[in-house]
Amino acid sequence: MNKQGQVIILKFMISIAIIVVVLAIAPLISEVNVDSRSASNLDCDNSSISDFDKLGCLSSDSSLFLIVATGLIIALALFAIPRLNLK
Repeated sequence: MNKQGQVIILKFMISIAIIVVVLAIAPLISEVNVDSRSASNLDCDNSSISDFDKLGCLSSDSSLFLIVATGLIIALALFAIPRLNLK
């Protein structure tokens, strides 16, 4: 096997490892989000909270999506970008 084939296999393995790690920590992040949104912390179910707390609830909700999406994009970019012909 030539050197370029070995590099492609290595990048593919690293990409799969990143995807596995990101998907493995997703339930942990979800649990932290549920705990932070509870009545004893941010109290996101209360309709009379301040705008600052509403923004905290919004960022807490979106953090899981952003972390998983960023990890998947990095993993796919690591594998796919060298294959693109941008010339």
